[in-house]
Amino acid sequence: MSGIPSGQTANVRDDAGNVVLSYRSFASVVGIIATLVAGVVALAGLAGELFLLHEHRPGPAAIAFALSAIFAVLVIMLVPPVNVTIL
Repeated sequence: MSGIPSGQTANVRDDAGNVVLSYRSFASVVGIIATLVAGVVALAGLAGELFLLHEHRPGPAAIAFALSAIFAVLVIMLVPPVNVTIL
């Protein structure tokens, strides 16, 4: 693992080793990327649905909507939950 796990405090030190800044990690790049991927999947599904509706094909449009919605939800569900208390 790289970076700081969620909820842990990181200290920024100067050359003498004194703490000049500290912060608490609250986000993971995994959750951010998963949300971005789910958004792209949902947007592509919406575009496909609108295209199929424009082509007068409501059955495939409904299937495209259902598949993209299910896949977007599955992507979000794969992200482990993070519980962090922000003070």
